[in-house]
Amino acid sequence: MTKRQANKTKHDTANDKSELPSLSKQLLELHLKHELECFNSDRFIELCDSETEFLLKAVGEIHLNKFVSAKQIKQVIYENVVSSSIPGAIAEVAGEAADTLFTSKKHQETLLNQIISKKDFEEFIDKALELKEQRNKGIDKVIELPIYAELISGILYQAILRYIYESNLISKNIPGVSSMLKMGRNVVSKAAPKIGSGVEESVKSFIIDSLDFILDESKKFLEGSVSDEQLRDSAMELWEAIENKPMSEFQQVMDSLDLSEFI
Repeated sequence: MTKRQANKTKHDTANDKSELPSLSKQLLELHLKHELECFNSDRFIELCDSETEFLLKAVGEIHLNKFVSAKQIKQVIYENVVSSSIPGAIAEVAGEAADTLFTSKKHQETLLNQIISKKDFEEFIDKALELKEQRNKGIDKVIELPIYAELISGILYQAILRYIYESNLISKNIPGVSSMLKMGRNVVSKAAPKIGSGVEESVKSFIIDSLDFILDESKKFLEGSVSDEQLRDSAMELWEAIENKPMSEFQQVMDSLDLSEFI
């Protein structure tokens, strides 16, 4: 190859390189023009249909853990719910919105069955009854509450005393007891200590000694003796009693200030 031919080849190569950016730009502009011409309402709907169909099919086949791990989800919840405090402005707006709804005439006149249908309520109850493990855990938590033990103790105490004073003693016709009962328990205590305060102290002592057993039996009864069908029937009886009541009746025990403080 002569020197002249070598120079010509080098010059042609340089020209080709200089034309590449220009050619790429032309191709890009042509492609953009083509896409814009195709981008009309009909084409957009067709594209959305095809993409949606693909996504729905993929959702049914691909598991969530392919995209995000349980640890990542827990971390997001912790950062955005647990550790983050709600700004006061948001709480204020939420309170005002709730108060507006709470006091509106439309809301107060709305019946419960207009908010939730009987079918929806039944489905909710059926789903709740399926969660037996969670229900049993909830029962355990309730029974462990001190107030539950106090409630059971109080009921037993009153029931036993009522039996002793009203049924047992009177039915045996012990002379003088009936008339003393009419004069009050203090008179009974003074006239017959064993029947009065002594009996009450014995009842209290019995309940205290037996409380663990009573609570355990209460737990067994609630977990084993009450069937899903009984719970469902009770829930539906409750629904029938309240479904036609307006929301104003449910709000009688709470005013707008209580609602605002709750929110």
